[in-house]
Amino acid sequence: MRERAIGGSALAAAAVLLWAAAACSGGGDGDDDGATGVVVSSSTAPPTTAEPPPCSESRYAVVFDINGTITASIQELPNWLNDPSYEPKPRELAPELARAYQERGYELWYVTALPGSHMIGDQPATEALTEWLGDNGFPMAGARVELSETPNPATELSNDLLSAVAEGVTLRAAYTDKPDDVRSFQVAGVEEVYLLSDDVSAASLSTSIPGGDLAGELERVESLPPICTP
Repeated sequence: MRERAIGGSALAAAAVLLWAAAACSGGGDGDDDGATGVVVSSSTAPPTTAEPPPCSESRYAVVFDINGTITASIQELPNWLNDPSYEPKPRELAPELARAYQERGYELWYVTALPGSHMIGDQPATEALTEWLGDNGFPMAGARVELSETPNPATELSNDLLSAVAEGVTLRAAYTDKPDDVRSFQVAGVEEVYLLSDDVSAASLSTSIPGGDLAGELERVESLPPICTP
């Protein structure tokens, strides 16, 4: 709080007020046991919280690996590729986690090393995965679904993310079940990598989510304030 100095004229005015208060008290005969004082009150405006910047100007993204991370197991996509009638199962709370991020202004990326040239039944893999994500409750408004287009998916992923950073996107977090992905995310400048695995080989580069249980992570994200204003 900033303090304000009081000058001579203000002191004089205060003295007059004190004299007037004493005169009004009627206590000249000394029989009045009451006390008379001067109450100085001040008011302070309540603190204001600055509104987050517009999402169009302040872009933040969260990246989710698909197979084994937001699917229930690493066998879900191979099973689907082998049998197009198979319905891959989402990991418990994965759609809710993605939605919690989106509701707070984060852009969503869903990525996989699956080649984009693959077909699932009579559908291109990108189309089939996009449909599966939406059907299973994953937020898709403004989301990106990235499949591999080169023989080196890890390098391709790093380069794609670096391109996003060059466009002004802050990569706040990434989720994967594969220790090899951690390095790709780190190279791209992802601020926090979450590893849904008990593998300790990438422990120093990531935050472990033992057993892939997303309950605690969902609770943490739901407690975060919005990062930007839609």
